[in-house]
Amino acid sequence: MKIDKFLVLIISLAILSSLFWSQGFFSLVPQSDGAYYNEVANNLLDGEGFTYKKDRAIVAPGYIFFIAGNYLLFGQNNYVAVRVIQIILFILSVYLIYRISLQLFNKKIALLSSSLMSVFYVFPLSASRFNREILVMFLSILLLYFLYQIYLKIKIRDFLITGLILGLLVLTNGITQLLFIPIVLLFFPVFKNKLPFKKTFLLVLIFLMPYLLVVGSWQLYIKSVSGSSSVTSRGGLLLYYKSNKIETIVDKNYLGHFIGHTFGYYFSEKIYPELDVGAYRENQYTQDRMEQLEKEGKNSIEINRILQEEAKEKILSQPHKYFLITVLNFLYLNSPVKPHGSPPINTDILRMFAGGRHSEIPEFVKIIILLVFRGAWYIFLIVLVYGLVKLFKCHWQKAIWLFLIILYFNLFYSAIHGIARYALPIYPFYIVLFSIGLFYLLNKFFKTKLINGL
Repeated sequence: MKIDKFLVLIISLAILSSLFWSQGFFSLVPQSDGAYYNEVANNLLDGEGFTYKKDRAIVAPGYIFFIAGNYLLFGQNNYVAVRVIQIILFILSVYLIYRISLQLFNKKIALLSSSLMSVFYVFPLSASRFNREILVMFLSILLLYFLYQIYLKIKIRDFLITGLILGLLVLTNGITQLLFIPIVLLFFPVFKNKLPFKKTFLLVLIFLMPYLLVVGSWQLYIKSVSGSSSVTSRGGLLLYYKSNKIETIVDKNYLGHFIGHTFGYYFSEKIYPELDVGAYRENQYTQDRMEQLEKEGKNSIEINRILQEEAKEKILSQPHKYFLITVLNFLYLNSPVKPHGSPPINTDILRMFAGGRHSEIPEFVKIIILLVFRGAWYIFLIVLVYGLVKLFKCHWQKAIWLFLIILYFNLFYSAIHGIARYALPIYPFYIVLFSIGLFYLLNKFFKTKLINGL
């Protein structure tokens, strides 16, 4: 068997990157969301069920099962084991991106995209935290890999595996529970010239079988213990949180917040000195309402349902303002991520240098850092969009699944609640499209033939 020396080098880079960026964080006690996940996993193992503080947990179960599985194998509260497994998932993700790019495009795209992914600090830093993004990313890439295996080989086995993976992804990230609909709809145009309609329809049913078995089983269980059939019960809470931003942002100084989300709040507070730079993260209204409902004796499921109804009423009465908040969510979701912070991978790039932070740094240096950081990120986004457009023109079947997953994550997180960390699972797809766009630009400006045969 011939060893791919380039692949060995890329995997080695991913390992070194993981060791460098995650050092010092391996034995840290989980914080914030991680503390929540950790408690639910321990409660599950201790026979207290899927609960948090004696109430039903309102998160998707996949990551909880992942942590609990690690604890079963390596001992409860073995934080190091969880983080090591997450780093392994990151390395496997790098390998899968290499395989997908090599299979669909060519060696140059495979080398560049997997190399960029292996050294991008956001992945190993995320793997050092108790957050589900690395697991969601791995499952998303695995889903993409098998969607393309379906397209290239059309084997029943691959349809079954793809449905199973999508089911596991939904259980890990509830926001993906409607992703099966566009996937099913796209099967028909993708296979239009390859298969008759009846056979495509039959394969769709085969794809749905394991998906419905996995997701349906969990929904039946949740229905039996709580009366709710939702994979996750946080939708109402997040929607209510977003609807409150209509008063705190849109009705006060939307332009200031738009500038803050686009360029950073350091600049917006220079223009609007009275601007509340933390209003976009303000959650006091939501917290107060939750506490009120808890005092009334409502459980987590009932609270979520009430908040959802109240949020819908507010949004439907002023949908244009809801759209304006959605724009800010989209900008925040696609903001660059800082390499350092406390806790690690602090994604709050919007307030970098705002509010008098780092007064020891000269103002002109702050401006240069912000403009270079933001500028490099926006160039990256422009090049990847260019790569997507060129790929669609060249071979839309190769672009469609990449585009679908990127579009789905952006639409749903923007519509409900989006922060930069939530986009991590689709960063590898951004990187692949950036690599394609970069080679096309090099071809165009330097009259080379670096990329051919897409």
